[in-house]
Amino acid sequence: MGGRVRKDKGLVGKLLVSTALLLTTAFYAYWQKTLDVPRPVAAPASEPLQETQAAPSDPSSGIGGYVFHEGPAAAAIAMPKGKSVADGDYVSQEWESGFGTVKLKVHIQKGRFTDVEYLLVPDERQRSEEISHMAKPLLKHEMIHEQKAKVDIITTATYTTWAFQDALTDVVQQATRPPISGEVKDTHDLAPLYMGSQ
Repeated sequence: MGGRVRKDKGLVGKLLVSTALLLTTAFYAYWQKTLDVPRPVAAPASEPLQETQAAPSDPSSGIGGYVFHEGPAAAAIAMPKGKSVADGDYVSQEWESGFGTVKLKVHIQKGRFTDVEYLLVPDERQRSEEISHMAKPLLKHEMIHEQKAKVDIITTATYTTWAFQDALTDVVQQATRPPISGEVKDTHDLAPLYMGSQ
């Protein structure tokens, strides 16, 4: 009999705790909904931003409706003082992305990146091929607009972007006048991060 009373008290206690948690959660949700917090207002931009969008209906674009918000394009490849790049076509070494290899042929004209041809991109798996298809035009856009080897990381294509950055750095070193001594090194340690689905 004593065991049954203790069991009933335990159930009543659990029921009270559960009810209290539900009421607390409901009150918190109501409070958050009625809370009048002023919304932050963005400061006006110093100059209007350009906005371009790929046509979402064009499946061959690979961009899939990504919108670029940016200012004016860079005038030339970013180089250290006293260095410049020679015009021409340059082929990078092969750079491992962790999901496949990236190799580029880059055209430089009047000290600017003007075009890129992808000789190798990760495409061993279907997902890698999809990500490469999406990333290629975005990376090309970033390269031409920013005129630097360390382009912004493309979301979902981090490893491909890193390999692209290394390949582009290799091209810049080949084209630099006077030449830069030493060779480009892979600056991205993939070992601890090699867990993506690319």
